[in-house]
Amino acid sequence: MNLPLYIAYKLLRSQKILSKNTKPAIKIGIVAISLSVIIMMLSIFILSGFKETIKNEVIGFNSHLKIEKYNLSNDKNMFLYKDSVLSQIKKIEGINKIFPYVKKTSILKYNNLTHPVLVNGFDKVYNSNFFSSHLIKGSLPDLGSEKENNQILISKIMSDKLKISVGDDLISYFFDKKTRLRKFKVCGIYETTMIEFDEYYCIIDIRTLQRLNNWTQNKVGGLEIYLKDNNSTLELTEKINEEISFDLLASNFYDNFPQIFSWLELQNINVRIIIILMVIIGLVNIVTIMFVILATKKTFYQITKSIGFSNQVLRKVFQYHTTFILTYGLLIGNIVALLVSIIQKKFKLIKLDPTVYFMEYVPIKINFIDVALLNLSAIVLSLFVLYLPTIYIGKVSKVKQ
Repeated sequence: MNLPLYIAYKLLRSQKILSKNTKPAIKIGIVAISLSVIIMMLSIFILSGFKETIKNEVIGFNSHLKIEKYNLSNDKNMFLYKDSVLSQIKKIEGINKIFPYVKKTSILKYNNLTHPVLVNGFDKVYNSNFFSSHLIKGSLPDLGSEKENNQILISKIMSDKLKISVGDDLISYFFDKKTRLRKFKVCGIYETTMIEFDEYYCIIDIRTLQRLNNWTQNKVGGLEIYLKDNNSTLELTEKINEEISFDLLASNFYDNFPQIFSWLELQNINVRIIIILMVIIGLVNIVTIMFVILATKKTFYQITKSIGFSNQVLRKVFQYHTTFILTYGLLIGNIVALLVSIIQKKFKLIKLDPTVYFMEYVPIKINFIDVALLNLSAIVLSLFVLYLPTIYIGKVSKVKQ
């Protein structure tokens, strides 16, 4: 039997943590440890949720990767969409979906109201799942029809500014050497929390833009590539650039939207600062608990020394005793943090301003690997700190006869 562990357990049972007889300093220490764990875990869960939500929205609009003509200078640059290009890319492991696109700036007009947009032309193979999940009225444009159609998908922001709804016809002005206009029928309206994209992003049939540019069907502005795993984006960007010809360039969403991901990196720094502060507070409280236990159990250590217990055994008793209390605080912190996270994830009680945060509620992503690493780090640091006050035990004298 492990004697120090048994004695520490008996001490814990006799102490009844958080009972009326427990020393206030120990109660405060346990609560402080629990709060530190709660704050650290929630900070990690919320930041992970923010990063995942924003990343998914950006990818939904712009894909993981784009392949375009090198040194694009305007929206009429194009390259030949050949099967050889596709075969080069498709042989790379991790590619999920590839489709061509053409983009062109335009001004939408309905009655006397106008709104500038970036018109995105796709064929039937595009990221329809993303827009389907954000569709609030009507339907997605039928891009798989045999004949070119005049349907257009617009955002709620465009709908509100133009005072237009599903089924209405609008005029789109395209400006090249001369102004050309096309009539479109609004088939659907979508809404996301990424207001910067909702302001200008609309979808039509790719054939309309090809005809406006006097392009054949195998001429496109670029290719959008969706991957099977977000985490492989940087690696696959390099691989694709090695495979494609020198006049083409593959870029990823990090390259195309550095301002968004720089902002997220700043949030990383904030969370690191919070975690460091909480670790310091937690360690200070652990040391406080340890000295309170030493002070309140001084007589116990004197008696046990008198009956022959060595300093080494008593140090282990003390370490086990304090570890039990630390574990109690960690357990409370973990349970509360997970409960709060699950409730927020399910019911979305805490709301946000989408114009500032790109989302309507505080997002949560629970990662049990992060939970395990956080708890393991807390235990390792605590065990290191536990050694220091045990030096005091060696100075405790035996009970005098």
